[in-house]
Amino acid sequence: MRLRQFSGKQPTPNGEAEYATWRQTAKQLIQEQEVKEAEKKKRIKQSLIVQAGEFILVLEKESAKKGKVVTPDDYVTVVDKMFGVCFDGDDLYSEFRALYQQQHEDPGDYLARLHIQSWRR
Repeated sequence: MRLRQFSGKQPTPNGEAEYATWRQTAKQLIQEQEVKEAEKKKRIKQSLIVQAGEFILVLEKESAKKGKVVTPDDYVTVVDKMFGVCFDGDDLYSEFRALYQQQHEDPGDYLARLHIQSWRR
C-alpha cells in the first residue's frame, strides 16, 4: 500500500492527499499484518512533508528522551493532534491550556511544542 504525500498545507497542493484520505490510508497500512512495523513507520514518515514531518521529528526526540519506542500508531496520533478537527470551544480551550510549559519540560522542547502549535492554527 502506498501513502500519498501529506503536508498539512491548505489548500491541498496538487498531488498531495487531503488529511482525511491520508489518515484513512495510514490506518489501513497499520492494520496490514504482513507489513513489518519498521516498514510501516518508514512509509508513514516518507509520506509526511513540511510541517507534518516536523511533528514526527519532535515526537521521536521526546520519546527517545523518555526511552519510549514510537509506533506507527503514535505517528498517526501526533498528526491527528495537529491536523484533526476541533469541534467546539472546550476543545480549543483545552488545547490552549496545554500550551503552558510542563513541569520538568526542557525549554527547548517547550519551544518546539509551541512552534508545532503555531503551524496548527
